[in-house]
Amino acid sequence: MGKKREKRKVVRYIYEGKLTERVFFDHIRRFYPESNAEPYLVFCGRGGTANSQVSNVLKVLYFDRIYLILDEDFQTKGPIEDDVLRKLEAEWILENGALNGVRYRDYINYNKGRRPIIIFSNPSSIEGVILQILGKSKKSLEGIDTDNLKSQLSSYVSQYFLEKNITLPHSNEEKLREFFAAKFSNELLQSKRKTIKELDCILSIFE
Repeated sequence: MGKKREKRKVVRYIYEGKLTERVFFDHIRRFYPESNAEPYLVFCGRGGTANSQVSNVLKVLYFDRIYLILDEDFQTKGPIEDDVLRKLEAEWILENGALNGVRYRDYINYNKGRRPIIIFSNPSSIEGVILQILGKSKKSLEGIDTDNLKSQLSSYVSQYFLEKNITLPHSNEEKLREFFAAKFSNELLQSKRKTIKELDCILSIFE
């Protein structure tokens, strides 16, 4: 008999940096209990630029599944440098220069499932994705900056507690957790993933 092959361990590596994302991902994980038994690494609050973030994930390709989730507005913080783009193109098996001039939100169309999977939340930020799940059209959110989108999401959260006549929790994290638990059912997420590409990719992390 041949040597028994060792089963490769699945490790999810997700690089992201805001409270909203972390709470949103924690909520989604509730619907995928099997994924909770597997190693799952999240690096939060690192800041930096798209260039530094992409460089970082390209250094850890030994992880089985690598996801980089950034806000689209990283495009205003400086370009991804040419040498980093060339390395990314090589990993995605693209022609040299294929990513030159590509909008960050369109990277999702280039990796074809190859590591690292890069998701730029849009319009502007993760709040742009969340507001679409809540029923806002993508067109109505285009051109609105992240601070404004945060304010819109905050209004939805406050309205929920007002309608339920519930005392607001003390922290923003508690507010978000309760709001997501009440408003974002698995059925809703599965329905919305059909029209929101970024949500579909995010859900695939846990599948």
